[in-house]
Amino acid sequence: KDIQQQMTIPQWPTLPSLEGYTVPPSATRADMEEVALAIRQSKKPILYVGGGALHAADEIRELVARTGIPVAQTLMGLGTFPMTDPKSLHMLGMHGSVYANYAVHHADLL
Repeated sequence: KDIQQQMTIPQWPTLPSLEGYTVPPSATRADMEEVALAIRQSKKPILYVGGGALHAADEIRELVARTGIPVAQTLMGLGTFPMTDPKSLHMLGMHGSVYANYAVHHADLL
């Protein structure tokens, strides 16, 4: 009980080291052109949006507005794209919508 009630200030390392994790490099113009080509060639693309995309909500809305690609969100990705938008398939997974799960299953590009 004494330890649980003690006040302390944690001493964090200046640069945390996570074994096996390296920050991926930024996409190049060639990478983006490859993605654009894949989108143009696909017949049933779906944006599979998770929690890592929360900081890119504006960019995702713009991409959907330009391409018309439907959006399925994970539990952690909810809020990235408006659920009221006609292109929203809502959440997928065990507690998600059936149509989101079917759309992801039948997509030719995620």
